[in-house]
Amino acid sequence: MLTILQSGTNTTTQSACDSFTWSVNGTTYTESGTYTVVTGCSTEILVLTITESTSNTTTESACGSYTWAVNGTTYTQSGTYTVVNGCATEVLVLTVSIPGTACDDGNANTINDVLNANCVCEGTPATTDCLGVIGGTALPGTPCDDGLASTGNDTWNSNCQCVGQVIDCLGLAGGTALPGTPCNDNNAGTINDTWSVGCQCVGVPTGCTENIVLNITLDAFGSQNTWELQIEGTGTVVEQGGPYMNGMAGTVVTEELCVPAACYRLVVNDAAGDGIVAGGYQLLVAGSNARIIDNRNNFSTGSVSAISGGQGFCLPISTQGLLSSSCDKLDWVNGQYLVAAPNAAVSAEWIVGGSNAVQDNNSGYEFWIFDPNGSYSFRRFRSHNVSDGFGPASATRACHMKINNWAVSSQIPQNVLMNVRVRTRINGFNGEFGPACRFTIDPVRAACPLTQLMNIAGNQFFSCGVTRNWGANNYVYARPVSGANRYQFRFRQAGEGFEVVRTSNTYILQLNWAVNPLVAGETYDVEVRISRNGGATWCTEEAVWGSVCQVTIAGGAMNAMTLGEANEQFAGELRMFPNPTRGDVVNFSLSAVEAGVENVSFDIYDLSGKRVSSRQLPVNAGAVNTVIELNSELAAGLYMVNITAGDRVYAERLMVQP
Repeated sequence: MLTILQSGTNTTTQSACDSFTWSVNGTTYTESGTYTVVTGCSTEILVLTITESTSNTTTESACGSYTWAVNGTTYTQSGTYTVVNGCATEVLVLTVSIPGTACDDGNANTINDVLNANCVCEGTPATTDCLGVIGGTALPGTPCDDGLASTGNDTWNSNCQCVGQVIDCLGLAGGTALPGTPCNDNNAGTINDTWSVGCQCVGVPTGCTENIVLNITLDAFGSQNTWELQIEGTGTVVEQGGPYMNGMAGTVVTEELCVPAACYRLVVNDAAGDGIVAGGYQLLVAGSNARIIDNRNNFSTGSVSAISGGQGFCLPISTQGLLSSSCDKLDWVNGQYLVAAPNAAVSAEWIVGGSNAVQDNNSGYEFWIFDPNGSYSFRRFRSHNVSDGFGPASATRACHMKINNWAVSSQIPQNVLMNVRVRTRINGFNGEFGPACRFTIDPVRAACPLTQLMNIAGNQFFSCGVTRNWGANNYVYARPVSGANRYQFRFRQAGEGFEVVRTSNTYILQLNWAVNPLVAGETYDVEVRISRNGGATWCTEEAVWGSVCQVTIAGGAMNAMTLGEANEQFAGELRMFPNPTRGDVVNFSLSAVEAGVENVSFDIYDLSGKRVSSRQLPVNAGAVNTVIELNSELAAGLYMVNITAGDRVYAERLMVQP
């Protein structure tokens, strides 16, 4: 028997974003085209159009309202708004200022400051004195009291700051009780008593073993600032300081303290309740400058800055910290992993009794995330036997903590500067927390982060402060950024007017091009930026380019002088940059270190000959190549750096700019 089937053809037209799965054959297509499937006498035809998904973020500020051209909608409130049109996603990050809301125009001679119709902060001029009293007597030039015993003849200046003339702490012009001179605090438990800037007679406790340094960056009203170091959990004050002088905005006051090994709580106060404008503080371990609390440029509101819940810190601290790639990263997003540096003793506890099924649940790492201003504090323990979504299981899995992978009620808030410290736990026994790193969850910044030449010490691609040959097979490397598909490297010599920009599809750049080549013996400032859309736009959060590193092209003579041999050229190569520096980091390298030398001393002295910073830098394969974090510990000025490598001593000047 013969069966004749009627043939048939069916055409389907489809449009899709990125890909389309055809139900006829289960195939997923990622490119536009016409596809045909023949089954018996039946023919199916798919006419497919694939459009690549795109996403664009626009950041805008507006006064009163903002009309988005993308959808014609007018918004009157700040927020993040999204419109999806086909395969295109548009995101608007909007800040709306509302006329009529209160503000501060920064002028002490106006009152009732509000945003006007153009969202400009302006106040009503008033014939008031510096205390805001109409017809009062606190006009510029009239007497006042700046609250400091070390000044006299205090008067209001034209900026309504109460400023006095310096006298000694006993109120005697030309006396001998000036800040820094000897006194007697009548405390048998202290020695080396001196008058402080706030005219307090302060001595160094005897029997102390832990040297710490408190650096406070003042605003214009130092008389509002005081601090206390308390025994944690008791409120007992063991050290205190302030108030300080007015009119010293940007000045870093250094308080050197020595206390017994114990647990303490630091409380920094601002009497006016508006924090330290553009200022803050750091608490450091003297000598190593390891950070205990890092609150630089972050105490901007409120009257008290202290860790919440009466928490503090214990001395001495350990060396347990985060990996370099996790430390001081300010563009985290939820779900990423904060990573502690592996500790051999913790790793040794991974498997108990030799069985892979029995993994230690009381050994691992505890991460402590806290706001130095007291808004948040949370500790999370990562043990060997809990994955936290990280795999595979290994001796270092517990080093990885997934951000905000816990109850919403205690999650880390966004856009708040935090400190992170880590400690070990071995068989249930906690070690001490190590140095602090800065940490911020900021999805906007993470969407287009800054980068620079690779500056992680020990990384095989280290490129910050290096010397490279010119020509084929010579490279510099940037710190890779996830999702970046273009990198630009800018080489500059500001004093020479030289600039060349090179673009690469990867984070690797070969030092070999024909137009505007780099010159042997010359040093260049190098910056890097990234693009995620093939170079159509470049990341511009905060600044177009990342931090500066220096690269020297080999071939020029590079000399340095020893202290004992003023004109002797040394065999090794010494590099210290940037110089001048802003006081945050210095890149240091020294080659040809003599055999047998394991550590190099790096000491910084001020012009009075006082040693203000000291470090021991390990030698690796006859060289030192590292990034030294100064953490703004040095005030602006000129310093002398002594580098001791075995029997050889080098001297270099270091300029710190304000």
